[in-house]
Amino acid sequence: MNNTMYNTIKSINNKYNIDSNSINFNTLNNTDKNKQKKYIEVKNIYQFEILESKLYTIIYNINKINIILYSEFTKLFKYIVNSFHILLHNSSLCSYNKDAKTIIYTTSDYTITQTYSILNDYTKNNNRDLYLFIDKFINTNKIEFKNYNNFLKKLGNNDNDNNHNNNDNDNKDTIINTTNEFIKIIQSFDMSDKLNEFYNPIYINYMNLYKIAQTTLQKTCDNSSHNINNNVKTLIFDELKNARLLFHQIKDKIEELNLNTPKLNNHIDKYVTSCKTIIDLYNH
Repeated sequence: MNNTMYNTIKSINNKYNIDSNSINFNTLNNTDKNKQKKYIEVKNIYQFEILESKLYTIIYNINKINIILYSEFTKLFKYIVNSFHILLHNSSLCSYNKDAKTIIYTTSDYTITQTYSILNDYTKNNNRDLYLFIDKFINTNKIEFKNYNNFLKKLGNNDNDNNHNNNDNDNKDTIINTTNEFIKIIQSFDMSDKLNEFYNPIYINYMNLYKIAQTTLQKTCDNSSHNINNNVKTLIFDELKNARLLFHQIKDKIEELNLNTPKLNNHIDKYVTSCKTIIDLYNH
C-alpha cells in the first residue's frame, strides 16, 4: 500500500472519522483487494461499537425528555382537574356521592358538565399514547439491530487468514445482503418527523383545554347562583395558575427535543454511510 493511502487510513482510524469519500479504492492492487482492502480497512475504519453506543446515548436522551414531558403534561392536567373538583365540592349547584372507588358529581350547570366531559375524554384518549410513544419506538427492531451490528463488528475483527476459502463469493453476497438489511433497520430509528408531529399538536391541545377550563371556571365563579366565596375562588385559580406556569417548561422541553432529533438524524446518516462503504468494499 502506498504512503498516501496508509496515511489516509491512519488519520481516519485515529479520529474515528468515518468518511467513505476520503478513501480511494482504485489505488489498491489485486493482492490488496483480496487481503488489505477487505479486512485491514474494514477493521480500521468501521467503529461499529462506537456508533452503536452513540446511537443509544442519543435515543436515551430523547427518551429522558419524553419521560419529563409526560410527567409535566400529567401534572398540568391534574391541576386543571383539581380546580374543577374544588368548584364541584363548593358550588351550591353541585353535589357529589363518594364510595370506596369513585366520586360521582351532579350539577345543574350544563357548561360545567360539558367542559368536565371534554377533559375526561381527552385524558382517556391521549395520555397513554404519549407515555407509550418512545417506549414502543425503542423496542422496535432492537434485537435485530443488535444482531446485525454485532455481525459487522465481527466482520471487522476477523483474522485475514481465516476468511479466505472457496466460498468467498458466497461470503461476499451474504455480507452485502446483510448490510443492506441492516441499513433498513438503522433507518427505522429516524423518528424526527414523528416526534415533531406528535408533541406540537399535543401542546396546542393542552393550551386549548386550559383556555376552555379557565373560561368555564371564571364564568362559574362570577355566577352568584353557585355561591362561590373568595377563599374558594383563590384555591381554584391557584390551581389554574400552577397549570399555566407549566406551559413554559413544557415548551422548553419540546424545543430541547427538537434540537436532539437532528443529532439522531446525523448519526443515522453516518451509520448508513459506514454500511454503504462496506458494500462498496465488497463490490470491488
